[in-house]
Amino acid sequence: MKLREAVSQFARHGAEVRRLASATLRAYELDLRQFAAYLEQELGVTRVADVTAHAIEAFIASRPQLSARTLARKISTASAFFAFARKRGYIEHDPMADVSRPRTPKTEATWVTD
Repeated sequence: MKLREAVSQFARHGAEVRRLASATLRAYELDLRQFAAYLEQELGVTRVADVTAHAIEAFIASRPQLSARTLARKISTASAFFAFARKRGYIEHDPMADVSRPRTPKTEATWVTD
């Protein structure tokens, strides 16, 4: 299955079955379209089954300007997408299982005082 087609199906699934909020769907679609564009243009990967952990890590490394939280969201989106692709039978192995995930820094709680 073509990567872009699978992204569209994932978005439809999020809207129709999971009933995700429109802002969440827009964020998922943006993240996955950027991911698919990178894979196609930089690595020549156009099929979901051809995506490897190395390709995912290359995408992550190509985004050094992103904050840790934004990067974590993109990784989380990719993880949800590949779990969906595995459940649908588009892939046999989830490449996210082999991706090392960067840690996001914990922030201290701030307290409001009078």
